[in-house]
Amino acid sequence: MTDGNASFRWAMTDSGVTLSQDGLSWTIDGAASERGYSDIFSIRLHRASAGTGAGVGVCQIRFRDGTTLVVYGGSAQGLADDTQAARFVAFVHDLHKRLAARDDTKHIYFNAGLSEGRYTVLTVAIVASGLLFGLLPLVLLIMMRDLHTLFLFVAATGLLWSFYKLWEKNRPRPYSPDRVPADLLS
Repeated sequence: MTDGNASFRWAMTDSGVTLSQDGLSWTIDGAASERGYSDIFSIRLHRASAGTGAGVGVCQIRFRDGTTLVVYGGSAQGLADDTQAARFVAFVHDLHKRLAARDDTKHIYFNAGLSEGRYTVLTVAIVASGLLFGLLPLVLLIMMRDLHTLFLFVAATGLLWSFYKLWEKNRPRPYSPDRVPADLLS
């Protein structure tokens, strides 16, 4: 969990967001904060890559005063963690259930996936990776007809498939609080 202002951390040592009837509260670097649900401007759910795992869920809660609270579903080092993932999923569902039941939260923008700009950069990276890691081994396989090159091509295909799945899950789109995108939680 971060306040969205930290540029780099070796570990995220702050954890725990408390949901109440009227809002949420948290503590970062010893400073307690609290906001009402009506103060939320937008919520963005997306997945971040986490080594060889399925990724880590990310929930960015942006408030009307410009503050951003970022909740991660991974370990303190940013890696996939089954225990934290389950807590993250429960938090996201509980938050959205509370927001859907309120009349003063109809103005909140719910966004799934990356922002348009980040998604465009990821798309360019996927295409470049496809050319470098997919097309090059394929051409080498056709030219050399070697078992080692076949292994390289199979490994590159697996790598590209994982990039593609991350790209597909993070497609920018709106959602409603009563239909949280399951592909961004698992």
